[in-house]
Amino acid sequence: DDGESDLNISGWEVWEGIYGKQGPKLILSIPEGTI
Repeated sequence: DDGESDLNISGWEVWEGIYGKQGPKLILSIPEGTI
């Protein structure tokens, strides 16, 4: 789980940096397992 947490946090930061506020919304709209 630690690995997944790190990936999720990193991915969240990257999405926020690139897409801004839309990033988290896009991530939440993607079903788990897709990424």
